[in-house]
Amino acid sequence: MNTGQTDTHEARRFPPRPLAGIAIAAISIWAAGCSQPADGVDQVDVVGRVGTQTITLTQVDARAQRDELKIYQELYEARQRALDALIDEHLLAEQAGREGLDADTLMAREVSARAEAVNDSSVQAFYDQNQARMGGQPLAGMRDRLRDYLVAQSSSRVREEYFTRLRQEAGVETYLKPPRAVIEVSANEPARGPVDAPIQLVEYSDFQCPYCARSQSAVAQVMATYGDRVRHVFRDYPLPMHEHAHVAAQAAQCAHDQGQFWEYGAILFANMKALTADDLKRHATAAGLDLPRFESCLDSGRFGDGVDEDLRSGQALGVTGTPAFFINGRLLSGARPFQDFKRLIEEELGG
Repeated sequence: MNTGQTDTHEARRFPPRPLAGIAIAAISIWAAGCSQPADGVDQVDVVGRVGTQTITLTQVDARAQRDELKIYQELYEARQRALDALIDEHLLAEQAGREGLDADTLMAREVSARAEAVNDSSVQAFYDQNQARMGGQPLAGMRDRLRDYLVAQSSSRVREEYFTRLRQEAGVETYLKPPRAVIEVSANEPARGPVDAPIQLVEYSDFQCPYCARSQSAVAQVMATYGDRVRHVFRDYPLPMHEHAHVAAQAAQCAHDQGQFWEYGAILFANMKALTADDLKRHATAAGLDLPRFESCLDSGRFGDGVDEDLRSGQALGVTGTPAFFINGRLLSGARPFQDFKRLIEEELGG
């Protein structure tokens, strides 16, 4: 390959990503607040004072969100659970009062009595569909636990439907804002979907991580369900304990250099126990890549720095493990089911 073409491509694929950009929103809030608050500012929000300058809880939260996004996300989720519980308790008490019942009786009628019956055939069907997750245990030893699990799932589903209806009837509104990272995406990162899609899904992943491989089915379901409303961006986050993850990430970028990142990446996830340099070249043949060009790219290590850059950008965003996803800047950590993606995407779409 022409050396000039190689240098140009590398510059486009891995342009400088100023990490400070992640903190722009937080810094702007700090700059705007480093003075005596104007008349009318809620003094309850003030949590610190340096001379005549005040520090507000808004500033503290902005800094925490910038520097410790994962912990801040956990705080938000705890607040969301508490808010949901308080709303549900209030709705239940009001509905019980209107009907002249106590809360337990109302719950028994609306949830317990409406949950689906779980019989032996239901347990058998669930066991058959999930045998790979049963650790080789026979049905006889798991029947009671599976029955309890299915009963709990059914009750949870009915309960959610009931409280959703109560919320709609009561016109419930919530104002808790989720933490949101600011992520700058270059035009030449591996990505699929329209640039102006309303949902930006940024994935930090490791080709030798079994949880990353497992999450690909949920991501595929997201793309199939939402189509052009989602732009999916892939970033490398090779973990140090995975011997071949870094070179596999470089190989995927070499495939991206030939316009076949997604096809080649799927092969890597399906063969995560075969990721030596020779394996990677063999996979390139299976993907239909120009092999001499691929081998030259991989052997040169020219994408090594770019992989490290992805890794640093993830660390700056609070990523500590894989997979990690950001849906319009909102962190979704770990191998999550499609429903978790759907919940955040629907919220972002205003659904």
